[in-house]
Amino acid sequence: MFAPTFRLRQALPVSVAEFRESLAAIWLPRLGVQRPRLGLAVSGGADSMALATLCADLSEELGEEEDETDIFTAFIVDHQLRKGSTDEARTVQENLLNLGIDAEILQMQWPREINTQSLTNLETQARKLRFRLLGRACRDHGIESLLVAHHSDDQAETVMMRLIEGYRGMGLRGMKPRNEIPECFGVHGVHQSHAEWLTNENPLHPEEQHAVAIERLGIQVLRPLLPFNKERLTATCLASGTRWVEDETNKDPTLTARNALRHIFHNHRVPTAISKPALLQLAQRVTDKVHRREAEVNDLLSKLDGVLDIRSGELAIRYPRVFWPPAERQSPFKPESPFKRDFFNEEEGKIIAAMLLRRLTNLVTPRETLDLSQLKTAVRYLFPRLYIDDDTLDPTEETPHSFTAGGALFELLQAPGDYFPYYTWNLSRAPYPRDEFPTLRVPPLPGFRDEDDIGFEQSHPNTEQPFELFDGRFWLRVYNPSNRHLIIRPFRPTDLKPFRNSLEGLMKERFEALRVDSAKSKARFTLPAIAAPNDDGSDYVIAMPTFGVKINSGEAASEWEDLKWNVRYKKMDMSCLVRDSWEDYPEAIRRREEEEMEKERERAWEAADEDIPFVDMEVGEGHNQR
Repeated sequence: MFAPTFRLRQALPVSVAEFRESLAAIWLPRLGVQRPRLGLAVSGGADSMALATLCADLSEELGEEEDETDIFTAFIVDHQLRKGSTDEARTVQENLLNLGIDAEILQMQWPREINTQSLTNLETQARKLRFRLLGRACRDHGIESLLVAHHSDDQAETVMMRLIEGYRGMGLRGMKPRNEIPECFGVHGVHQSHAEWLTNENPLHPEEQHAVAIERLGIQVLRPLLPFNKERLTATCLASGTRWVEDETNKDPTLTARNALRHIFHNHRVPTAISKPALLQLAQRVTDKVHRREAEVNDLLSKLDGVLDIRSGELAIRYPRVFWPPAERQSPFKPESPFKRDFFNEEEGKIIAAMLLRRLTNLVTPRETLDLSQLKTAVRYLFPRLYIDDDTLDPTEETPHSFTAGGALFELLQAPGDYFPYYTWNLSRAPYPRDEFPTLRVPPLPGFRDEDDIGFEQSHPNTEQPFELFDGRFWLRVYNPSNRHLIIRPFRPTDLKPFRNSLEGLMKERFEALRVDSAKSKARFTLPAIAAPNDDGSDYVIAMPTFGVKINSGEAASEWEDLKWNVRYKKMDMSCLVRDSWEDYPEAIRRREEEEMEKERERAWEAADEDIPFVDMEVGEGHNQR
């Protein structure tokens, strides 16, 4: 039995200075954002209303200092799960307006086929829909960071829940003070991507693309209340006279496991080992260890040679034979292992190697997340020195020339030899399983106009064609000038000959050069292709957007002359050398392109002279002497 607990000390409210310091520690306005603004996720309870109170007080201070009074906007999600939820949301909105915080109610629309009364994973589904609502609302209001009211009691409960569920190691670090918004994978302008009206870019008068761009920004979630407990947040509301509403379902210990845990913590004295302070200390120790590992990974990345070709999604890496683990000192106890250090922890080394490979694999995989367990095979093959003393492995087994792990294809290009002490690997998206190909439909663009009326980089809430995520790697926006639906699908081996035959001149030379130089491996058959339908139900490729190539020969070429697109590679969490240009091909082709462009200019001048008969001969002669 747990002993009852009694709280005799009165908690102090959180001061504005404390809140400002906590917020400043996790939030800095992002580079390129025109006017930084913050969103608040407010349920109406004491925690979120304390957050709103502190934001209102901070806004007053900032208004006096910088003449900024509308930094914060609150969002209230009406889950539509219980009677009276809409009226309650309006009450919360009124309470926020009384604090001077602009507030908007977001009504959750459940799919008709879902019966919320019988849904077994209701909390999971509600969480996904809630974050998608909040993410889109932030995007549409020009907000790049969302504040939530998680506090230290929530953190302790989260760690305890993870212990109960069997989490170990890095899974016990708890909630991060700052991370990317969850549950929004594939939502442009929200998940690891940006909408131009948030930045200094001009979407109405952009320049034509000459290379694949790289996505950036995305909505982030901030938790500035993690240093404070619930008692202090309640005291903050009481001291400010802030009103809040109580959700009775949160008090029912039989409803959810978290409610039961919260009931035990609140009404009983638990053993010291699982008390809230002990759980928070555990989370901090795990976080500190993760930070040390990440620092080691960053150091290794700085010593590794890597080139990412975002036109094909291929990553080439090179590292020396003695790269990880480092060989600083021999072990006197294991003379048969000349590359091992006596103080090196093999298991820790494998974790760091897996973290390193996760950072690299994330650059090419279509998956949203990668568990370290998915990369055990890759660690074994890329860093064999970590397994020198593993008696369970066959010492005569050779490293395979290719294998897949974490949704990526690893290809060994060169192994260390007597005169070349480096490993060279190529990483790309793993080949698609049979009959499992991603596709996107591209509807006709209503009222299609010419290039002067439609910007290449136009992206606005009123734009008909949004960016869509293809295969978890490429953000694509296609302007379809026809009256038919197009599709975006992977390029196939059977597409190669007919597509090549539909190209001529420099467009064909560009395609051939990039096909050989950029997409050297099987990655060429994972690249997005824009295809148009045939009358018999089949289709034919009309463009390779990541190569900047579209058909320009044959009967169909004129129909797709006005086809345009934008392409961006997914956001990267590390820096490396990037190849992105559509004009990055051999010098001989570049010279021929310049010569052809010069001839085209000559023909244009001659045509202009012929079309304007009243041009003075002297002007015409001077014209030709340029």
